[in-house]
Amino acid sequence: MVDLATLTAAVEAGDRRTAVAITQSAIDEGMAPQLILDAMTKAMEGCKDTAFGAGGADYATCIATKITEVVTAAAGAASVAP
Repeated sequence: MVDLATLTAAVEAGDRRTAVAITQSAIDEGMAPQLILDAMTKAMEGCKDTAFGAGGADYATCIATKITEVVTAAAGAASVAP
């Protein structure tokens, strides 16, 4: 069974390779897409701890980076899904 906490940690760390691999494993196991997305988007909560917190320039950059990582991971996994 896929450990979604590991997926969250991979997105937080910007580890796309691991995020894609875990996402693909979750898809292969038939996990509900919303559960996978929830694990990915949970990583964005860490952006609140940036130097300027919610609303600051660092926060916006952090969110943009996390969105890019999530979309890249999901697209990569979807492109190889059966």
